[in-house]
Amino acid sequence: MFVATNWIAAALLIGANDAPPPAGALACWSAHESGPVLALAFSEDARFVAAGCDDGSVRLWRWPDGKEERALNDHAGAVMAVAVAPDGKTVASAGADKLIRVWNIRSGKVERTLAGHQEPVEALLFAPDGKVLVSAGQDRLVIFWDPATGRELRRLDRHSRCVRGLALTRDGKTLVSVGEDRNIFVWDFPAGAARLGFKRPGWVHAAAFSADGLTLATGGRDQTVHVRNLRPPYPIDSMGGYEGPITSVAVFADGKMIAAGNEDGNVRLWEVMTQSMRRELGGHDGAVHAVALSPDQHRLLSGGADGRILVWDATGLQRRPGKSDALTAAEWQAAWLDLGGLPDKAFAAMGALRNEPKRFVPFLDERLAPIFQMSKRLTQLLPDLENDRFEVRRKAARELHEMGELAIPFLENALQGKELKLESRRRIEHAIMRAQPTAVGQHSVFAQLRRTIEVLEALGTPAAERRLRQLAKDTPHVRVRQDAQAALDRLKLPWHPSARRMP
Repeated sequence: MFVATNWIAAALLIGANDAPPPAGALACWSAHESGPVLALAFSEDARFVAAGCDDGSVRLWRWPDGKEERALNDHAGAVMAVAVAPDGKTVASAGADKLIRVWNIRSGKVERTLAGHQEPVEALLFAPDGKVLVSAGQDRLVIFWDPATGRELRRLDRHSRCVRGLALTRDGKTLVSVGEDRNIFVWDFPAGAARLGFKRPGWVHAAAFSADGLTLATGGRDQTVHVRNLRPPYPIDSMGGYEGPITSVAVFADGKMIAAGNEDGNVRLWEVMTQSMRRELGGHDGAVHAVALSPDQHRLLSGGADGRILVWDATGLQRRPGKSDALTAAEWQAAWLDLGGLPDKAFAAMGALRNEPKRFVPFLDERLAPIFQMSKRLTQLLPDLENDRFEVRRKAARELHEMGELAIPFLENALQGKELKLESRRRIEHAIMRAQPTAVGQHSVFAQLRRTIEVLEALGTPAAERRLRQLAKDTPHVRVRQDAQAALDRLKLPWHPSARRMP
């Protein structure tokens, strides 16, 4: 029987397994005798992690200390998929023997065995209410089951080749299946009606949703992570493309970062906004087969062909060796500037700023005050561009340029609005052109504010929420306002990671 673990302990995780972690990892859980780790799943209450292994076992590791509690042995081949029921009382496993087993965690016994697939089973997941179990496999089928009775409920047979991955939105209304036929099918759940279909350049190995269900990440043989918005016109972003096939993906709750496991043995954290890598986590000797995020989003697990589960910091909050945790004034300023720079430096800066929440918000107030004043000033400057006096027009144009990229949406709206004199139109177009960042890594106030919103949402404190409300109301850039409002909306939801934050 598992001992409940509080969230403070989870945040202060120390690996108890005797295997030394590689550089950069927080802990290493060794499962060498079990062979490659092929699948990982957290319990919703973060009491334990289930791992599917090549030797046919399901191993249960206590979270966060990494003590192996139990090995469940009944499969006659590799366990390629595991899923934990929402109530944390049962685990489902499946794999090479074509069978699905539903285990009672307390007793360690198989409660029922589900037979229906004709080929190995590659993917499993539970519906949010635990009343439906979904499986998919090499026989091209997606099957819905009643886990309480073992009864088959429905079959979906639209794929033409092996189905490698499944993903389900948190509200339980949208299911995605992906496979070697290069198709991404979007289904109404639990009705099973096909809603959408997309094609990728190569085999699709894995899929995952953001917490709001609007962002879908997929990874596969073409070595890229594709991030698609499931609202029309279904825009898509791609990142990567040279690191080797992607085996597994996980999406952070806010949809702004993707973790991708690769066949080259690395896990990469991708920033959706810039389609650039924030951090590379290297430590596996062989392919990474599975990644999983802890429910509080503080930790990332990776399981690999080397038989190890590695525990990684997913926040940038790691302590600085040999230094005080408190930042100096110069370090505060450097971190603030880095928020608008390259993604790797920005990620480190976000961790440093999150590490001092009580100082961060007052520090932020000083930096945001001029930005909040910008909206009012913009409305004053547009008439000045039409002023009869040349000096007034020139001064207004210069000030617009100094406002930079945050003024771009406002200026673009102005071009589409009332009739402007030709000179005014040209000045606005020139200001827009000069405000665009022109080089990779050039400081971006737009990126700086969006990453600031990410930090504030991660903190989730009342003070952080007040700043988010102000950003949603008073920032001149419409996308920044939308980002801040979306963060506020997510903070109201009971599953949000901030509900489990440290005191």
